[in-house]
Amino acid sequence: MEPIKARKTVLISPANNLTFIEVQKWAKSLLWFTAPALAIFFGQLAVGVDIKVAGSVALLAFWGAAADLFKKYRDQTVTVD
Repeated sequence: MEPIKARKTVLISPANNLTFIEVQKWAKSLLWFTAPALAIFFGQLAVGVDIKVAGSVALLAFWGAAADLFKKYRDQTVTVD
């Protein structure tokens, strides 16, 4: 007797379009990469570092988040559940 195989859902997102799943993945990426950088930024401000110097860390965090979002928007992705 063969085991029962579970069906898998395949979601293909066309280029220049974002699905809800891709937005969720982007938000998770924000938590992993942008939040720690912003914590460093606010930590530098708390210690007394000038905002022009500490601002480069925040700029790097926002630049990475925007680049990741644009990449998800531009590319065609295949999601398998």
